[in-house]
Amino acid sequence: MLSKAGDDRTEDTTYEQVGHCDPPTGGDPQIPPWKVVPSPFDPSDMPGGYRLGDMISTMYRWDLQWGQQYHFKIFPQSLASMYMRATEEKHQWDVLSRCVDDKFGRRDMHSQHHKYLVVHLRTGDVMDDKHARSIPVQRYLSEWVVKWRGGYYVTPRAYYQNFEIPRDVKRVIITSNPHFQIDGAHEPHNSYEYIDAIKQVFLEKGVETVEVRVAPKHEHIVRSSVDADEDFALAVSAEALIISGGGFGRALGSVAKLRGASVWKPPQVETIQHLVGMRLEGKSGKACSLEEFHIGDSWEQLGCMVRRRHV
Repeated sequence: MLSKAGDDRTEDTTYEQVGHCDPPTGGDPQIPPWKVVPSPFDPSDMPGGYRLGDMISTMYRWDLQWGQQYHFKIFPQSLASMYMRATEEKHQWDVLSRCVDDKFGRRDMHSQHHKYLVVHLRTGDVMDDKHARSIPVQRYLSEWVVKWRGGYYVTPRAYYQNFEIPRDVKRVIITSNPHFQIDGAHEPHNSYEYIDAIKQVFLEKGVETVEVRVAPKHEHIVRSSVDADEDFALAVSAEALIISGGGFGRALGSVAKLRGASVWKPPQVETIQHLVGMRLEGKSGKACSLEEFHIGDSWEQLGCMVRRRHV
């Protein structure tokens, strides 16, 4: 079982800030009044935190409670804040890529001695918030589970079991944040067990090295952006990447693809509707396969096509 206190990252996959990311001397830009949107979040379900994917891809950037100004104040040196200072537009992947280079420096994937595959797993609230934690982890591993707000975020194990690892990849690095949007008093047991199970899948495939980078629980929320940004820089500099559902995964895939990586993703929602509630193990799991990701692919429909459906 994975350690709850840390992970097994190594020195050559550790990213540290090298650039200047401070706010401009004249102060950060304010949200234009005509862009403000009513907060869609219930404070009891949204404890605050770093939301890189939402700040780049959704209208939640203009939420007065948890949006742009909150990120400027709490996470001033983050990739999200750097991006929002650079543009008011969504989905500017070249801008986000430059922010990564400005903050961490550029690492050329083609000059790396060891080719590696990064696997981003979406955990945290989708498996361990007050609505999801009562569901046994075996269900998340064996079938598509609909998040209570709507959407399929956790990819069943069969998709990773059926994935054919590129020949020149000898190392797999799993990244995840089991504490994302989780009440600090709760230990995300489902997330830890799920991450461990997916790690075992790649070990059983005979991969030489399987490294896990699990974002730890921090006393101060600011550190959460540091972990997320470091993992983002690592993933978009890899030769190959598997992403999960959600805005963070889409941002990872788009920037990595822009930089020349091979990227795979879970199937689009319309292709898995008939599988909801079905156990994807044994014979029924043989047809489960990840798909190639293309810039422009979106999971934005996940939150609106599947209405508030409790599981």
